[in-house]
This record gives sequence, structure tokens and C-alpha cells, in this order.
Amino acid sequence: MWGIMNRHVIFVIAGAMLASSTSVSVAKEWWQDTFIKEGSGTCEGNDSIRTFSAKELNGWETFCKITKQQKIKNIDAVILDFECGGNDMEPEVTKPRELIVKEQDGIRIYPALPEGGKFQTCSSIKAVEAPKSVQINSDKPATQASCPINLSLLRSAARDDGTYQILEFKDGFLDAQATLTGFKNDKPIWSAKSHATCSNGAVICRMTFKTRAGEEYQEAYQPLTVDDRPWVVFAELRQNLFLKEQNPAYERKAYGGIEVDLLNGYLPAADEMILPENVYKFSGCSEPQETTQNQ
Repeated sequence: MWGIMNRHVIFVIAGAMLASSTSVSVAKEWWQDTFIKEGSGTCEGNDSIRTFSAKELNGWETFCKITKQQKIKNIDAVILDFECGGNDMEPEVTKPRELIVKEQDGIRIYPALPEGGKFQTCSSIKAVEAPKSVQINSDKPATQASCPINLSLLRSAARDDGTYQILEFKDGFLDAQATLTGFKNDKPIWSAKSHATCSNGAVICRMTFKTRAGEEYQEAYQPLTVDDRPWVVFAELRQNLFLKEQNPAYERKAYGGIEVDLLNGYLPAADEMILPENVYKFSGCSEPQETTQNQ
């Protein structure tokens, strides 16, 4: 009788331990989530993205096995040891170690990554739907919190002569063509193409313009997010292109600056300099173009 009861007790204890271990293994730690670099935009097509699971870290062209986890007592922090690489994308095997600290809407990673190592959860970024149309010459905030970068219209400040510019990234920030359109009194007068590219994590971005002298000029810019809306800021693009094109413009006795397609019969004045601006703020969303198929 005692042997039967003893075995029964053992089975109960073993069952409880198994249930306990199963619940622990299934439980999701706070750092097991998808994060992006704070201020780098949305989670769609973002190359700063990091996804942690119980055993792996997946990122842009990065795959690491988590070989060890060390929780830090009394605070929400964990030390993770990784084994990364050893594949066609990253042939070299590395074994980095990172400290992950929980913050209100994300995590902070040490050793500090570029720009501080602050990441936010994708779940903390509100999903938005682009409005059907917004007037591009309106200085009023859009009614939506934000819109996709491929529909965003980034507008420069208007000058005294009624001119301003609209910058569009129809294929996103990372490696695509950008379109810059000049307006005067709300009428498009010229359009220019530029190539935009950003490094991994979208922390170093550059834009390349073709000048009237037939050269290519490239300058770094900073993609910002202000109130969930994209901005683009150059340090001194306009000034540098002016100095670069000043003499050729006067020698040609025709407009200088960047190469553009003239629109709506616009003719630049003699020696006019068509130059990009340095600051472009979110102005609204363009209307998505509907694709039609020939019957």
C-alpha cells in the first residue's frame, strides 16, 4: 500500500515539475520581440530591424544563434552571447556579447550601437493608412499620423518669389530614385531625378544629383521622423552646389545648378541657378496610383 501511494506521490510531483518546466519554456521573455532603430521609420522594409527569439537573433543580412542568456537580478536586463556568421552572407564566425536593457517602449543595447543603440518595438508603432489625397501646398498638418514613405510629399519652405520644391521617395529611402519637383505659384515648372541610398540601419544616407556641367554631385542627408512624419535635412547641399556651379553657369549664359526637365513652358532666366533646398518637411500624402491592365 505504501509503495503504491509512494509511486502516486512521485507521479504527481513529476507531473507538476513537467507542467512547470513546460510553462517556463513556452513563456516569452520581454526581449523576445521585433525591434527597429528608434527614429528610422516603420517596420516595413527597415534594414535596422532586429527580431529576437528564444534561440536566435535575425536582422538585416544577419543571423546569430543565442548561445547563452544571463539575467541580471532585480532589473529588466539580460546579457546575450551570440554566435554569428558562418554562412555565404557572413563567412566569418564572430561571438559578440550584448547587454539588453528594457525601456518603456523598447530596449537599449550595449555596447552602444550607432546613435545610442535605442530600439523600439514594432508593436508600439501605430499602423496607418494613407489618406486618399492632401493638398501639397498646404502648411496644415495631415489628418493621419503618418503615411508610407513612398506616398509622402516632403516640401521645402516657400521663397518670396512663390517657389518651393517637393521631394518624393517613391521606392523608399534605401536604394532608389528620388524625384524633386520645383513649383512656382503652385504650378510645377521643373523636375529632376536623383539617386538616394542609405547604409544598413538607415543612419548614413546620400543623394546624388547630376549638375548642368555634366558631373555627379553627392551629399549626405539625415532622414528624420518628426511627430511620426518624415523629414529630410541636408547640411549645406544648396550652398555647395551653388559654389560648384557658379562659374559654369555664368560661362554658359544659361541656367546652372542641377539638370532638370522643364515643365509647362517654363524658361529659366539667363544665368539662373536651379538648386535644391536643404530642408524638406512632410506636407501630405499623394494619392496612390491605380494600376490598370489592358484587356
